[in-house]
Amino acid sequence: MAMSDRNRRKHVKAAQKLIPDANVTGYAIGRSGAQPTIVVAAMIGTVVLVSGMLIALTGSFVLPGVLPMLILQHFISPPRAVVIADQGVALAARSVWTGRPSKILSLMSHGYVQPVEVSLGRVKVGVGNDHVWMPKKEEEIVRTAVTQQVAPMAGTQLPPAPFTA
Repeated sequence: MAMSDRNRRKHVKAAQKLIPDANVTGYAIGRSGAQPTIVVAAMIGTVVLVSGMLIALTGSFVLPGVLPMLILQHFISPPRAVVIADQGVALAARSVWTGRPSKILSLMSHGYVQPVEVSLGRVKVGVGNDHVWMPKKEEEIVRTAVTQQVAPMAGTQLPPAPFTA
């Protein structure tokens, strides 16, 4: 799902509060774990199958709610935020209720972010030791922000100090 500019600004503010000593220059969202498109397809297929079995067994139509399915998806492929700052990159967990970054999972330098593969319209981006599946638009945001941070460092300047814990 696409993120509006207004929501992105709110998420960047929340991310800035998690890393106050850095200047956030880019923010993208995605999901870690299994490929999200396959997870959603499997969940829908399971719901159809279980509903069909319940119709056959009980004679009445039973359909599970959307909220339990969303929470299940949250655990199968948890939402992540990739926060690009002047000092490096942070991988953050996102809240199940608001979608905003809730805690920092790992910190690394800009060189640890790179695309790994493309599948079903999503790009698997390696962020340190983790992999985050994100839409191509979000991956483009990450790539642009990382390039802007790394390009000035190619000269004789010293890289910015790493994140502080």
